[in-house]
Amino acid sequence: MLLGSHVLNVYSLYFSPQKFEFYGSTAVAIGALIGLISMHLPLSCHGQQQKFRVTPHDLQVLEGAEAMLRCEVSNLAGAVQWTKDGFALGFSAVIPGFPRYSVLGDRKQGAYNLRISNASITDDAEYQCQVGPARLNSAIRANAKLTVISPPSSIEIQGYSNNAKVEVRENQDLTLKCIVANSKPAAQIVWFRNNVEYKIDNRNDKVEEITPKRFTTTSNLKLKPTAADDYTEYTCQAKHKALAPDMPMRSIVQLSVLYPPGPPYIQGYTQGETLRRGQTVELICNSRGGNPPAQLIWYKNGSQIRMAYR
Repeated sequence: MLLGSHVLNVYSLYFSPQKFEFYGSTAVAIGALIGLISMHLPLSCHGQQQKFRVTPHDLQVLEGAEAMLRCEVSNLAGAVQWTKDGFALGFSAVIPGFPRYSVLGDRKQGAYNLRISNASITDDAEYQCQVGPARLNSAIRANAKLTVISPPSSIEIQGYSNNAKVEVRENQDLTLKCIVANSKPAAQIVWFRNNVEYKIDNRNDKVEEITPKRFTTTSNLKLKPTAADDYTEYTCQAKHKALAPDMPMRSIVQLSVLYPPGPPYIQGYTQGETLRRGQTVELICNSRGGNPPAQLIWYKNGSQIRMAYR
């Protein structure tokens, strides 16, 4: 401001009440002087420091989708950049070495939003929006965690194709091993018996990180089938947040339990019954159960006369 013919630059004023006494118009003149000077003080002298208007927040996206981490600053004074796990991405809107990354926004609005296209597991990291110091403004920072989830790449009951028949002898031990591969986070496995959830006591599923941040889950189902389990279906289903509820990922097998048939018996004649000469009699040989079905063979006086299947 101009005072007479001299220029006065003032940024801080200090007054001691012990050294000033105000009388009449003198007090009014000094008050006006202070008001005029305050109009020309920098904004930061009034406590309007740069601050976040919108802070980035933790975000979870599906692999292949777009991620947008928002960062908006009020009273922006310093330079803005993003970091990824502590690595500075720079101040440019186009980030060298990261072709899928870009900063969208408007400096006048203080908007610096980080967009990541076609998100992959490598983008799973801790990000930080950094605003540098400037003109009496302190630096400010805000963190956000980006989590990229990925559905399993496959599911199988080891050793069997989907909808395969599993042959097993009655009362023989059988282990069905379900493998759900390459998901993030690890998938859970649910077993079903004839479409009803089959809960197993003391289950001990195993999760392994086969490649960085990708997990494979295995579950063993131990059975001792009986004849009543013939044609029973067992289903292994993957449970994962990246899978749509109406499109389950599953693998199914059907048991074929091998068990012996019941003893044969003949219908159409009762032991001791008298038959007339020339009378026609139909004899039926039956054997109940059995997988595979019994092979029935007729004998007459110890000699084989006919063989049939039913």
